[in-house]
Amino acid sequence: MVNAYPRTLKDALTLRAEGRRPMGGGTDLMVRFRSAAGVLPRFQQSLVFLRGVDELKNLEERGDLIAIGAGVTLRELCESPLIPVVFKNIMGQMASFAIRSEATLAGNIGNASPAADSLPFLICRNASLVLTGQRGDRTVSVADFITGPGKTLLADDELIREILLPREEFTLSFHKKVGGRRSDAISKLSFLGEARREGNNLFDLRIAFGSVAPRIIRSEEGEALAREVFSRGGNTKDIEGFYEKLITPIDDQRSTAEYRKTVSLNLLRRFMEKLREQ
Repeated sequence: MVNAYPRTLKDALTLRAEGRRPMGGGTDLMVRFRSAAGVLPRFQQSLVFLRGVDELKNLEERGDLIAIGAGVTLRELCESPLIPVVFKNIMGQMASFAIRSEATLAGNIGNASPAADSLPFLICRNASLVLTGQRGDRTVSVADFITGPGKTLLADDELIREILLPREEFTLSFHKKVGGRRSDAISKLSFLGEARREGNNLFDLRIAFGSVAPRIIRSEEGEALAREVFSRGGNTKDIEGFYEKLITPIDDQRSTAEYRKTVSLNLLRRFMEKLREQ
């Protein structure tokens, strides 16, 4: 089999069904399958390159959703007035400008890394994916789509067609990526806390951690506890104790498990403090 360069989604799906691995910008796959310096990556499957498929490049409002085609680059998202500012800031810390000009959001999701910078936001915002194949379309949440490090629900004959992002407003969005540099670095850990507060009334609160467990951590039970603690003016130690059990990082070349857990809980505390100060 040889690599293929389809121009239509129909042709891309036919080629995908033949067992080819899909490639958008390739910025994750080129690293994942890298060989020795100066040697081309060694892919176990032939590739179907998707950059020429215009049907995957839509970026539009669709009712209460923002529909992001799988072929839209991170740079295009950062420049779009449709994308929330907090998400633009998150993507602006992903890799370099040159890489963001090639990388796609669909690729960052499909790579299914616990360190993927986009995932805490997408999971906090209840984003979903439209998966398409020759048998038709199906929609799954981003949270359910990723089943473990490098593992997803994508079938062997499917492609990610688009990301559906609900349009929502929050009065507080607190994001922190901890890495070796502000950008162009893999996260040691990441945190996102968002809330909608009006006066003393807290209408919504969401919390997500990245790079500290096999999957992104988001817990409805933990968020309910945080809302309760906020409403009664309680101590954040209760919330920290809950999330401490969920945060199960590892030691690796980027950081230690102890550092990741300590900083994650510190960021959770800072988020709750900012919420009270609002």
